Amino acid sequence: MFKNNFFFIALAFVALVSCDDDFTETGAGLINSIELPPLLEVDNIVSYTESFGAIQANNVSNFYIGDFNDPVFGARNYSILSQVELSRTNPNLNDLVELDSAVLRLPLFSRLIAENEFELDSVVGNSDTEFVVKVFKSNQFLRDIDPGPDGEFNQSQIYFNDELENFLPNIESTPIATSESFSLAQLREQQFLVEQVNDTLTEETPIDPQIRIKIPDEFIQEQIIDKSGGPELVSNSAFKNYFRGLFFQLESDDENILLGLNMNSEDASLRIFYKSEVELPPNPETGGGPQSEIISENLDLLFQGISLGLTSQDTQIILDEQDRTNGEEKTYLRGGAGFATVVELFTGEDSNGDGVADELEDLRDRDVMVNEANLIFYIDQESITSSVNRPRRIMVYDFENNEVFEDYNTDPTFTESPSVSLISHLGPLSQDADDNYFYRIRITDYINELINGDRENVKIGVLISDNVNQTSTVQVRDSQLDLFENILSPAAGNIRGTVLHGSNSPNEDLRLKLQIQLTELTN
Repeated sequence: MFKNNFFFIALAFVALVSCDDDFTETGAGLINSIELPPLLEVDNIVSYTESFGAIQANNVSNFYIGDFNDPVFGARNYSILSQVELSRTNPNLNDLVELDSAVLRLPLFSRLIAENEFELDSVVGNSDTEFVVKVFKSNQFLRDIDPGPDGEFNQSQIYFNDELENFLPNIESTPIATSESFSLAQLREQQFLVEQVNDTLTEETPIDPQIRIKIPDEFIQEQIIDKSGGPELVSNSAFKNYFRGLFFQLESDDENILLGLNMNSEDASLRIFYKSEVELPPNPETGGGPQSEIISENLDLLFQGISLGLTSQDTQIILDEQDRTNGEEKTYLRGGAGFATVVELFTGEDSNGDGVADELEDLRDRDVMVNEANLIFYIDQESITSSVNRPRRIMVYDFENNEVFEDYNTDPTFTESPSVSLISHLGPLSQDADDNYFYRIRITDYINELINGDRENVKIGVLISDNVNQTSTVQVRDSQLDLFENILSPAAGNIRGTVLHGSNSPNEDLRLKLQIQLTELTN
């Protein structure tokens, strides 16, 4: 009995090792003295592109300001419209003695890589290019609830990224403030916040990279301080109805400078520094009456309301009608209001009309186990000549049901760091021996479920992703083929794009492939 158990354990270990091998080696020879059969390439596979007219602008993770001129897809301008909320409602500002300053803080996505040196994530542009950030007051009311066609008021309000033109009449044309001139090189260096401790002593505190803009005292006095005790500051709902929000734009002589701002950071705020006079209780030891002292305080306006990532674009890629029967020679991926690739597997003849393609039915009739199954996407390097258009990660999911595949849930390589997470299922950008760039997407669990009849054959959505750990979805509007109603939110906030060899590419070696490593099970 023990010997039999040992044999099955050893066999399971061999199978596990074979699953972990890179796809270019699987089945190439002997693994632990067991010769595996050749890879099966599925014959009937179709891929084509879906285009989105607009995407949801709220509830996304990435917000950008600036311009990005994609060499393949064209130019986009990015801006942000955001509500602010009081860090404490109904603040007592009647005892204010002096308004020190008001500073807008817009943190960047960054990582400390050396002493006093940061790596900036989600930025594009020449390190020495100078730019400024402008802040405008918005009078556009952003509501939380959609009233609905019949006044149901039971759905959250959805805003889309192409609505800037509708909002501009309600955004003041003269900026409240303009930042000093920055460059990316300056932002990569350690910044220090200098605070005056007393008349002779100052204190320096290191801070992460951020855009800091001084807001004029007269604006804060008029808009905030003078409203103390009034209905405008009594609650955040009243405050957001009164102070509608702020609008941010980046300006530069360069048409290719872009900043990703971490609007969800606790450091993102407009902080008001002031001095107040407060009464102290009588001191019985001295017999003195009530006394007072001057203390330093602050009030934050936080970006905890609705924030919208807005874009305007000049698209160079206009899709022709897509061949959904034979597939396309090339397909497109672009984040934001861009493109997704659709993949359909086992699309061949169904001779008995039971709704299952003959190729899939043949696998179901055979007693097989799927050791490994990989979708291989090659980048079309004739269309893509710049590294800008070679994003590191793409993501696949069942877009018909808005859910990831079981391979995602069982991937043992999940980590908190998205750049190296889930690399077994969602293989990062790689190169083969001929310098062809490709992505290997392992869908072993899904194909096993499909062959066992435990799952329907669904259309697969393929998207660029800057955070494969996120699986929440946002809505899309005006998709060209009306296939997608939602896409994964990391794709909505991504600026990159690429072109893939499709299922009908004239280069057969680089066509989209589904490769399956099977084991025949015999009694």
